[in-house]
Amino acid sequence: MYRSFYGPYIMAGAVGTTFAVIIGIVAYVLFALGLMKLAQNKGIENAWLAWIPIANFYLLGRIVETVNIGTWEIPRLEIVLPISVAAVMLLGGVRVLGFLLLIAFAVLMGFVLHRLFSKYRPDQAVLYTVLSIVLGLVWVFIFIIRNDKEIA
Repeated sequence: MYRSFYGPYIMAGAVGTTFAVIIGIVAYVLFALGLMKLAQNKGIENAWLAWIPIANFYLLGRIVETVNIGTWEIPRLEIVLPISVAAVMLLGGVRVLGFLLLIAFAVLMGFVLHRLFSKYRPDQAVLYTVLSIVLGLVWVFIFIIRNDKEIA
């Protein structure tokens, strides 16, 4: 009988991949549900856009509205965020430009998430923002705040 040396590694890889896909699906569903509910609570039409990639950033922009980075105000986030995501996706493979776009987008998203969490849970805004960035748990916190009323 033939036994492959790689058999256990292949099986472990398959189990790990399956686990990652399941976690990804759960994260996507909870993020979309949370964002859709936030949009509905704010009276934004077409809240179902939360289920469509890139369009969900339009909704996030509609919810957050504007963000300040130092003394610089970025209005119309419903336009800025989807364009930013598309730019990172299209130009992310270009060496230096892609890296700079990715860094700029990450910084922008940090400020956007802080503004979002400040609107609904001001006392936990910094904690939620840091955990969202460091651990990638934005989907958890958006789902947690989905039924909250806007405070700020």
